[in-house]
Amino acid sequence: MAERERFERAAEYMRNASGLRLSNEQKLQLYGYFKQAKEGECTTTKPGFFDFTGRAKWEAWHSLGRMTKDEAVTQYLATVSAISPEWETVSPTEDGGDEEGEGGGGGVGPTVSRLADQEEELAEEEKTVFDWCKEGREDRLRSHLTPNNINNRDNEVLEDSVRNLSVLFHPCS
Repeated sequence: MAERERFERAAEYMRNASGLRLSNEQKLQLYGYFKQAKEGECTTTKPGFFDFTGRAKWEAWHSLGRMTKDEAVTQYLATVSAISPEWETVSPTEDGGDEEGEGGGGGVGPTVSRLADQEEELAEEEKTVFDWCKEGREDRLRSHLTPNNINNRDNEVLEDSVRNLSVLFHPCS
């Protein structure tokens, strides 16, 4: 079997493997190799500061630098073999998946396929300083950090925070 075919089979196995318990480090390593093998060098922009999962995935992929796709395939296969030496002898249906490739829910599944887009895009007028920080929009922050509007906005945010906290900590009856 050609190495690319083995790679696709290994990726399928990892998507459907329900009995594996992987550390975050292993998941990120697999993610990085998978993305490098599929797309090559990371050219996407780094996710925002508060997107911890997206940043960790981006860093795992970006850290591979100019590694070739073939080398990434080789490293992915070596990593899968180290995690689950029997992966090549197990059919997808034996490990909780079905013929259509739907896994049992416990494998690494889509976490090795792409960066997650976890938030809806906000309209510019709905964004706060926190959104601008996540986006790295220093220009927007500077334009709103003037002596006249800092305290006004803080009061609005404080009132919203108190309202939100009262909902969170309201005892259930």
